[in-house]
Amino acid sequence: IDGIMRAAHSIKGQANTFGFPTVGAVAGMLETIMTRGGEAPDLGAAIAHIQAMLDILNGGQDPDTVRAAEIFAALKAKSGGDGRARTALIITPSGTAARLCAVGAERAGYASISTGDEFHGLGVAARTHPDVVIVGRQLSLMDAQEFLAAAGEIESLSRTPFILVTSDDMAKTPNLGPLRPFGVAPFAATLPD
Repeated sequence: IDGIMRAAHSIKGQANTFGFPTVGAVAGMLETIMTRGGEAPDLGAAIAHIQAMLDILNGGQDPDTVRAAEIFAALKAKSGGDGRARTALIITPSGTAARLCAVGAERAGYASISTGDEFHGLGVAARTHPDVVIVGRQLSLMDAQEFLAAAGEIESLSRTPFILVTSDDMAKTPNLGPLRPFGVAPFAATLPD
C-alpha cells in the first residue's frame, strides 16, 4: 500500500509535465482512495484507477474532454464514493511558488497538479475541470489580466474559482486596477516566522 501511495504521488506530480493531466488527476483520485478517512483502502477501486492510467498512457496522448469525463464517471461508479479528489491546478513559472501552493492546497484537502506554462494550463483546466485554479500573477507569456480574460472565454471554466497569487503586499497596496472586473479582491495572508 505504501508503494502504491508513493507511486501515485510521483505520477500525480509528473504526469502534467509530460502532457497527461488526466493521468495526474486520476493519480490524485487514487491517493484519495488510498487514504480515505483512515479506512482500509478499496483495492478494487485502486486497481481500476491504475488500469485507467495505464490505458491513457498506452494510448499515447491525454484524452479529450468528453473521454476524460467518461473516465471520471466510470471511476466514480467503481469507487463507490465520488471517485474524484478535489483538485487544484497550479499555474506559475516559479517552481518554489508551485511547491508552496501545492503544500497549502494539499493541506486543505486538494490533490494538486501544476504547470509552469499558462497556455498549457488553460488546456489542462479545460480538460480536467479542477475545483480551483491557483495562478501566479507573474506569468511567462502573458500577464494576469490577459490570462483571466482568456480563461473567461472557456465555457467549461465559467464556474471555476481562480486564486491569484502575488508577492505584492495587498494590505499596503490594494490597487488591483484592471484585475477588478475579473472579481479579484485583496486578501492578505502572511507566512509564519
